[in-house]
Amino acid sequence: DLPYASSLCGACREVCPVKINIPRMLLHLRNEVTEGRMNPDDRDVSPFERLAFKGWRLTVANAFLLNVANRVGRIAQWPLRTEGRLPELPPPLSGWTKYRNLPALSSPFRARWRKYLRKGG
Repeated sequence: DLPYASSLCGACREVCPVKINIPRMLLHLRNEVTEGRMNPDDRDVSPFERLAFKGWRLTVANAFLLNVANRVGRIAQWPLRTEGRLPELPPPLSGWTKYRNLPALSSPFRARWRKYLRKGG
């Protein structure tokens, strides 16, 4: 549906700070759909990706599971962490850090907020 969510007036291209030609990209995507080369309902998704997104969906929908995942993630990132960043992740996640440093997971918002309030913020 997204390729058809624009009028292609070009306003997005005008205001884009990095000058991405969004109307051209949308026209290309529209062409892919109309030529039958891309059907959003027939995407070839690996079983691993399906399982990963199902786990993510369950985790973010449950506060307890999200808290546990955050704690496990903070512990698991410890050997990879450098000055509050994750400059290099092991495969298969290494593609994310090939050209960028990811911020390390921090403590949950509520814990930081409590600490802020204790300081008299």
